[in-house]
Amino acid sequence: MPITNNYSDLLDGPCLYEGQLATTELAIVRTGINADSTNGILTFGRAIVQTTGDKNVILPVDANSILMGIAIAADTFEKRSGFSINGDGDLGYPLNWPVSYLVRGVIGVKIQQNVTTASAVYWIHTPQTGQRKGQFRADADTNRAVLIPNARFTKSGVAGSVVPLSINLA
Repeated sequence: MPITNNYSDLLDGPCLYEGQLATTELAIVRTGINADSTNGILTFGRAIVQTTGDKNVILPVDANSILMGIAIAADTFEKRSGFSINGDGDLGYPLNWPVSYLVRGVIGVKIQQNVTTASAVYWIHTPQTGQRKGQFRADADTNRAVLIPNARFTKSGVAGSVVPLSINLA
């Protein structure tokens, strides 16, 4: 019997999405609880920070937020608007659910400006129009993003694309 399905969507464009572990090299993953009552959903592939309580994590608040890691994509809950899909249509961890986040390894992240493998890595805490909290860029954008000293982009990319980011917070 011939195969009649169209699988081109699996082959078009980059094969990396936000929050996807990008390599099979050693990864260190930790867990916390989504305590972000302001934003509700912790989107995959975004920087997450500590809040009150040792295991509670949220999206960044300001430059003083303590970076815990990057939210890893999961498929352990129902995809539903307002529950696990935010207003942008991005999938993430629902409020009060366990969150897996990467502290060491390579993960897909969305960038908000062009980057190269030589670019510094910054996480956004105060987004401008079109940007989102926890996304990444190559500079401080005046004072809207914070440097991650032990991180680098492992591929070049254009603004709005998903690139692999190597991080070591462990």
